[in-house]
Amino acid sequence: QKMMEDITRGKINGVIVKDLSRIGRNYIEVGDFIDEVLPRYNLRLIAINDNIDSYLNPECINNIDIPIRNLMNENYAKDASKKMRSSLIASKKSGNFVGNIAPYGYLKDPNNYHKLIIDKEVADNIKYIFNQVLEGKSKTEIVESLNRKHIPTPSKYLKYNKKVVSENDQWTTHKLDRILQNKVYKGTLEQNKKTRISHKIHNTVVVPEEERIFFDNAHKPLIRPEIYEQVQNIIYNRNAKVNKDGKLRKYNGYLKCSECGSSLYRFCRVKKGIKRYYYYCGTYSKSKQCNKHFINEYEIDETVLEIVNKYIELLLDLKNKICEFVDYSEIEYNNEINSIRKEELNIEISNYK
Repeated sequence: QKMMEDITRGKINGVIVKDLSRIGRNYIEVGDFIDEVLPRYNLRLIAINDNIDSYLNPECINNIDIPIRNLMNENYAKDASKKMRSSLIASKKSGNFVGNIAPYGYLKDPNNYHKLIIDKEVADNIKYIFNQVLEGKSKTEIVESLNRKHIPTPSKYLKYNKKVVSENDQWTTHKLDRILQNKVYKGTLEQNKKTRISHKIHNTVVVPEEERIFFDNAHKPLIRPEIYEQVQNIIYNRNAKVNKDGKLRKYNGYLKCSECGSSLYRFCRVKKGIKRYYYYCGTYSKSKQCNKHFINEYEIDETVLEIVNKYIELLLDLKNKICEFVDYSEIEYNNEINSIRKEELNIEISNYK
């Protein structure tokens, strides 16, 4: 591109290359360069190995061999690209990390660049983010907390490709989503997320999830798999909705009207300076087409706590019953063994009579 800029500005009157493949491996583009650019700017082209010099032998660039060589050069690039892609896919399927830079929270193992090791310098940041979700914090609250604590963003910390990153680079919900939804933190490599359209067109397209390459237990996880799945359920499950104020309510999406089946909506009432929260029938709130059902959030907490305690009691009682059954079974088993042994001894005694 720089060479073409200098050509159009008249700074260059000749181009010297080892062979035509050094101009390019795109059959059409190289053909346009030879057929249009050379005569338009009165350029001299020298391709040493192909024995081409447009000044000494002007007819050489019109030789039928040139388009054939350009076509062969393009096929070579296409074949090399195909082989390289196949090699990379095979490596990914074997559990090797294939990338220029390790994900935030990891480093490339200096003994094996295809394996990841934990970056202790920022590992706690990843754990902090996931723990904040478990504590009921919304994405907005987590982002505010990260910025308030001046925790560096992945781009600021990694300085990808030595890119100059603004000191004002802040956490956003989009950056947070990339952390929370990255399977690498549970020990799974998810690769082949994007691919180039072709060896000619370097633009990338997103690969459907079912066509991506996954490899479990590829490295030591920063987040336990069960915790990772729990966080996905909290943040991205349809039932777990975040309110307009950015707060994540524990009952959102779970409470339904017993008559119309509509979701219950949370409202706040202030009485004598004290805030009380209630859940009302959504149909009634919008159109008054259902009865005025409502319940105090405190009553829900008490009911849920009572149910949980009953389940705990049931489990403890079940445990005791299992232990009693095992103990009783052991006694029965011993009695049965003793009975069989007694019968065997009686048979032996009868043999001596």
